[in-house]
Amino acid sequence: MLTLSVTTQGTTEPVLMALACSHVRVDNADEHAIIALYITAARERCEAFTGRTIVPRTYRLKSPTFANVAQLPGGPVTAITSVTYYDTAGALQNLASTVYKLSGDYFGLEFNQAWPITNGREITINYTAGYAEGTCPGGLRAAILLYVGDMFAVRESQIVGVSAQKNETAEALLWPFVVNPLGLVLVTE
Repeated sequence: MLTLSVTTQGTTEPVLMALACSHVRVDNADEHAIIALYITAARERCEAFTGRTIVPRTYRLKSPTFANVAQLPGGPVTAITSVTYYDTAGALQNLASTVYKLSGDYFGLEFNQAWPITNGREITINYTAGYAEGTCPGGLRAAILLYVGDMFAVRESQIVGVSAQKNETAEALLWPFVVNPLGLVLVTE
């Protein structure tokens, strides 16, 4: 069974307060705390919808074998920081970076290499994923702003005469970034 945990959480949101305030037409600081909360909630919603990591973070993936790992979850993966395993004597070993490669979000063997023989205990892959500050694609940032606008405009769960609807424009912006269960990136043409 694969287990994934976040070891370091990023802190810089891809949408700045000034842009969010401009989007919802707020020109004073009285609403900044709630808008900051909405930015985080909107980004988390986008991450859940797409299966991608927007704010950079470090992950730890544990797998019973090397064969179980192909696509690393939560891409875009930016780097593998370490791969460890237990050898046949039960000693913890670091796998040399010359043995494996990272191609996009995919972890695999380098040419003419072989996975080491393990003692059956888990392997651990530590890696970083997410968009570096200032590099988050416009579609993701726009979807975040649309969700912030929705939350700002409709602050309560129910308002008489207003029905909650999904934001189809935000979802349309997110679809090109969605990773499906097969690990393929869905692309609209």
